[in-house]
Amino acid sequence: MADPPAARARRAADRDRIADLAAQIIDLECSIRALRAEQETVQERLDAYTYPVLTLPPEIVSEIFVCFLPVYPKRAAHTGLLSPTTLGQICRPWRQIAFSTPQLWRTFKVVLLARDSKQSDQADHVRMEAALRRSRSCPLSLELRYYRLETPPLFEIIMAHRARWQHLRLFVPVANLAAIEGPFPLLRSLTTSVSIPTTEDARRRSTAFRASPLLHRVAIAQYEEVFHDMLPWSQLTVLLIQSIRIKQCMAILALAPLLIYCDATFSQHEEGVNTEDDMPSHIGLAHMKPLKLRGPNQLLNPLSVLSLPALQRLHADEASLLPDPIAALQSLLSH
Repeated sequence: MADPPAARARRAADRDRIADLAAQIIDLECSIRALRAEQETVQERLDAYTYPVLTLPPEIVSEIFVCFLPVYPKRAAHTGLLSPTTLGQICRPWRQIAFSTPQLWRTFKVVLLARDSKQSDQADHVRMEAALRRSRSCPLSLELRYYRLETPPLFEIIMAHRARWQHLRLFVPVANLAAIEGPFPLLRSLTTSVSIPTTEDARRRSTAFRASPLLHRVAIAQYEEVFHDMLPWSQLTVLLIQSIRIKQCMAILALAPLLIYCDATFSQHEEGVNTEDDMPSHIGLAHMKPLKLRGPNQLLNPLSVLSLPALQRLHADEASLLPDPIAALQSLLSH
């Protein structure tokens, strides 16, 4: 049977089309090879590029990292945007630098609540051990808050580094002070308060920070009798104390002749009848420059017994100088 001319024409057109497509494919493959070669060249150029910041010596980067955090002894967060952990999440070289810079890990804050779970305790445990290990031999600035009657295991880990404590904010039940007995050879400043849940706890005595030869600054959020034997008053130069009875305050000032600055807020409540006989007859504070007194004094005149030859500034609200503020100031000037 003869092949129709139309069929022969279609086959010829298909062969021509296949040849044309093959030529296009060859052209496209050549273009793809050229694009891939260009891609490799560009990638090599990118791989060879070094960001200027990554050319800095590790010790310079380390100093920049230290400046990123709050100025010591202010405490940085251990997680979150403004924490040393963040610096270790940028890239591998920065992580190595961050983890090998002890100054980044010398401050931390621990809060342990009674309701905290074992999982959160374990997370705190791991984080604290890592921070203490990375801080090496650096002095430490700590804030410790826990509200449990038993001493938590995490605190025992921190206590193992007590010789490095330099600045401390401590808020604990009074019963836990027994676990904090000194010495603290580097401790310079202390901010503290204790909770007293029972009458028995109110009678506790502690000498926790007596063996702190460098301690010179103390801030007490609410004065309790337990503090009387706990601190080396004779070496303090700065004292901030709140909610203290005036007789207790005068007794402490008598023990602290080196004070340069004192800020005392008297308690609203004074037990017993207060008379001038309850006060020391004379308290010499030869180095005191600024003195601040606030709160009611229950008819006692604290200035009548103070000798302040170096005083440069006195801040006293009227309530602290009752019943006669003018007479109180005159008594100070007469010394």
